[in-house]
Amino acid sequence: MKVSNWLILLTLISLGYGLTAGAQVTIEPADQPIDLVGILKIVHGYGPPGYGAYPKTDVKISYWALEFPVQVNLACTPERPELADVQCGSTKRPRLFFPMDKSLESKARRLIGRRISLMGILRRWTGNYQTTPIYVDVLNIAPASPGR
Repeated sequence: MKVSNWLILLTLISLGYGLTAGAQVTIEPADQPIDLVGILKIVHGYGPPGYGAYPKTDVKISYWALEFPVQVNLACTPERPELADVQCGSTKRPRLFFPMDKSLESKARRLIGRRISLMGILRRWTGNYQTTPIYVDVLNIAPASPGR
């Protein structure tokens, strides 16, 4: 799919045109830079040892997330059909990581609660520490331009 098609798809996601409350968008192919638009949030959740399974003893954590108007998913084939919900889950708030440039995190602090545009790589989680079924390695971040 061409970059311009991705931008159209993501603009539709960000604006929610023609999508119902139960809608889900599957993005393919994964592991390639993509432009995303959404609301930058700080989400509060649970960390180790049970990542929410034991709220009384699990460590409370906060993490960066980009909130979309619809569920977002990546193509996925579970090891077994009964594991589909666990291994191939979708999310409206993928967790954000800033592995390439730590200055992006300080830039993000000024944009909390605002509509932003970011370039990033969506990935499927491989461990509980990633917190959400899909996460984003952020490559660039900026306020969303009007009309996006």
